[in-house]
Amino acid sequence: MANDVWNLSAGNPSYRAVFAIAAACVYLVVHYIIFFVVIYSLNKDGVVERFKKHILNIWAPELSLSFLGVVWALLYAKYGIWSTVVPFALFFFIRAMLNRQIKDAKTIENYAHRLEEQYEATIRTMAMAVDKRDPFTAGHSRRVAGLTKVIAAEVGGFPDEKEVYFSGLLHDVGKISVPDSVLLKPGKLEDDEWAQMKMHPEIGHQMLLDAVASDTILHAVRSHHEWMIGRGYPDGLQGEQIPLIARIVSVADAFDAMVSNRIYRKGMPIAEAKRRLLEGGGTQFDRGVVDSFVAVLDRISKEELLELGYGDQPPNSDVEPLEEISLTNPRLDERLRHMEEMRLMSEGRLGEGPVFDQDSSENPTGVRRFLSGQGEAAATDE
Repeated sequence: MANDVWNLSAGNPSYRAVFAIAAACVYLVVHYIIFFVVIYSLNKDGVVERFKKHILNIWAPELSLSFLGVVWALLYAKYGIWSTVVPFALFFFIRAMLNRQIKDAKTIENYAHRLEEQYEATIRTMAMAVDKRDPFTAGHSRRVAGLTKVIAAEVGGFPDEKEVYFSGLLHDVGKISVPDSVLLKPGKLEDDEWAQMKMHPEIGHQMLLDAVASDTILHAVRSHHEWMIGRGYPDGLQGEQIPLIARIVSVADAFDAMVSNRIYRKGMPIAEAKRRLLEGGGTQFDRGVVDSFVAVLDRISKEELLELGYGDQPPNSDVEPLEEISLTNPRLDERLRHMEEMRLMSEGRLGEGPVFDQDSSENPTGVRRFLSGQGEAAATDE
């Protein structure tokens, strides 16, 4: 059939190149049809998928080789066998060069993949180092990262899920520089200690500035404590000046702080945390981000909450309704009580009252680490 198409060029010598291309296309089409029929006759299951994978992906090089075959045939017909040696040698030279480039590209790809793995491992190690500093917030970075990913998916506009996850994972990396006497202090922070604590977003940003190329991560680390009304830190940004990823991390950070155990208080139920987030919408938090997160909470299952790192009890029909569950890690409860008893014993105050009093509006150490000025809605991990 390709030969018949080519023979049509005898009466139109000016269009030989066009007929050559047409002959190559005919050859390729007939070749594909025959190949498809053979595959279909051998196995009818998945034949379309195999055709797409093995045929459609290589149509360009097949067409090129078909056209090249026509060119060689023309050279042979007009100039003899020796006229095909040069293009034949040239063909293999080009093929060898292409194979070398493909090999180099695969080497570069593998190297880039290893660099990416090392980069991710470094990020996870840095986040782990922050959590290891404070046993009472163990897992905080990982949980905030999971919540950040969930909220960002609901809000939309973030195509790179890893980048979003790492934004939550590294949001508190600057706390590595906060002294233990401040970071682990069970009582109320003094003004100078609070000033040191408030430096962690800026310090974290400086730490990552030369190590992380992602603006998304850098924005999250620096600006997750900014308020919509401009009363946050470190830059006093407000409204749309605060990057969206930072507004998302702010909500995730506050939620995890409220529902998790601390040495100075028990974690609160989801319903109460939702109420405080809604109250803080428009002041501390982005109202749209809060609404998106609340929508997620309203439809999320207990299994999904467990996957995010909240609690280690398998869900069953005997547990309380979701709205009444306080998302704490049950294995930490005894540890928290023991460490608080040791602290009180060292101060000679053991026996003065219950270590944890869930019915009291005050926590056992008289600490409410909320940013002042906006009531209880302004809950942070500090």
